[in-house]
Amino acid sequence: MDIKITPPDISPLIAKLDDAGQRQVPFALALSLTKTAQDARDTIQKTMSGLFQGGAVKATLDSVQVQPAMKQAQRVVAKVFIQYEGGRGTAPVAWLAPEVEGGDRIGIKGFDQRLQSAGILPSGMQTVLARDAPKDAYGNLTGGGPAYLSILSQVGASTSSRAPGRGKGRLAAKRDPAVRIFAGKGKDGVLGIWQTISHDQAKLLFLFVKKTPHYQRRLPFDEIVQTVFDRRFTIHFEESMAYALKTARPL
Repeated sequence: MDIKITPPDISPLIAKLDDAGQRQVPFALALSLTKTAQDARDTIQKTMSGLFQGGAVKATLDSVQVQPAMKQAQRVVAKVFIQYEGGRGTAPVAWLAPEVEGGDRIGIKGFDQRLQSAGILPSGMQTVLARDAPKDAYGNLTGGGPAYLSILSQVGASTSSRAPGRGKGRLAAKRDPAVRIFAGKGKDGVLGIWQTISHDQAKLLFLFVKKTPHYQRRLPFDEIVQTVFDRRFTIHFEESMAYALKTARPL
């Protein structure tokens, strides 16, 4: 998911430049496109903070990036994009694409892959954070990655040799052996991952669902970039040309 910012017809802006000024156009053009792309990125990040519950987490905000324009390139273009690489975790584009384009969630989460490999999550099903799961201000599982690893360990889906429940994100109560996390059906027949809180009570942490979660389009990525481009490019180009002419080395 990326938007390339290409220059419009700038001939009216450079028509009165002399030869020295014309030589500075590629530099000014690349600089102005890059600055416009940075403005678009900043606007997208502000929009995301307002859209998502509790604001967007830093990793989500940082996933919106800019590829600067280069004056030496055959085609001078800047790019605003969402990371396709997620390191050891899920790539940011996997959870942001449905917000930008609407539709179904892309791919399968690493958490779900572990559960399926262990034979816990049936094929064709996915996990959804459920009603009783502890959530942070952003609506994500409290404890983040360590909490997910602890759950995988306790239900027997971890590839780590670390003993169950030893991670920082442990959800089970340390002093109560009756409290544990298990995968399966609760008393009401709902399939998911549960946390027992007493001998006859359990909280639903994750729900196993057959239908891929469907999302309404909420983040108009393309429109934001285009709006920022329309408002800011000419301003940045004029400023960049002024800077280029002021700092140009004499021939």
